[in-house]
Amino acid sequence: MINNVNYSYCRNELVLVQAYDDILLAEDLIKSWDILMESQMISKDILGVVSDYRSCDFQIDVADFESIYLFIRSNIHAILNLKFALVLDSPKVAIIQLFIKRYHLDSIQVFCSMEAAMDWIDEGSRSI
Repeated sequence: MINNVNYSYCRNELVLVQAYDDILLAEDLIKSWDILMESQMISKDILGVVSDYRSCDFQIDVADFESIYLFIRSNIHAILNLKFALVLDSPKVAIIQLFIKRYHLDSIQVFCSMEAAMDWIDEGSRSI
């Protein structure tokens, strides 16, 4: 298990939160998602996942896009109907926006606050 991510649930256990700290590389991001898949933390009741990058040194760049996208494609069956909210308050937001646009990933949105991210995941979902 990697040490720079913590997992928790909120909103009546319908939203999974992964909070990252320390340095975050593409390999760490992929490992953290491997852990989620293997541990079955994403149940059929989960509406979405919030990834909180505000406390980490986000060191993912354009050169990492392909490996991240290939990981998403190979695990699409497990994440197909989920929303993914990314919370980031640094200039690296531009990198994430570029990734989303390049690969046409409409289920991913970027936010600068947890509240906005949670509200977006709840939007259009069944009542909680």
